[in-house]
Amino acid sequence: MTIKSLYRKIHIVVFPALLIFAFGWFYNVEFKARLTAMDGIVDTIDKKRELIKLYGQKVELEAALKNLSKSFPESSDLNWLVTNINQIAKKEAMDIIAIRPLPVEEGDFYTRIQAALELEGSYHQAGRLVAAIESAAVFMQITGVKATPLYEKGVGSASRVIARTKNGETLIQWQMVITTIVPKI
Repeated sequence: MTIKSLYRKIHIVVFPALLIFAFGWFYNVEFKARLTAMDGIVDTIDKKRELIKLYGQKVELEAALKNLSKSFPESSDLNWLVTNINQIAKKEAMDIIAIRPLPVEEGDFYTRIQAALELEGSYHQAGRLVAAIESAAVFMQITGVKATPLYEKGVGSASRVIARTKNGETLIQWQMVITTIVPKI
């Protein structure tokens, strides 16, 4: 074996192997650099997608809050509660005799506003009033009810005659406690 043949064998075997190794190393370094750059772009895109998703949730929550603000009063003002009760009572033809505000109760997440009402009307009118209050678009809750029949005035004390409505139904005096809350947002 001559030096020339040995040089050819080394040249034919070693040089291509070194060439493949050199190109592989260069390609691997270049590939890693491009892969790192692509990972950075993908991370940026993921962050932007997450931001868009959070923004969409923010918009949904703001819309829900706006809808809730229609259902709840904005301040601890009794006028909001009395106005809504008065509108419902008028629809049901109930006579409001008196409205007495009760103390405002402060909670951790809300303030409770209460009013005691004295109303006159029939059993059916009161039932429709309760149904209207419970199904109203605004948040109101009946926390107490008491009913006593009304007697006609001017009749002797020995015989008590129960008062009647125009329809012939028994006239009843209702005492109700109605509550609403003001969320602390």
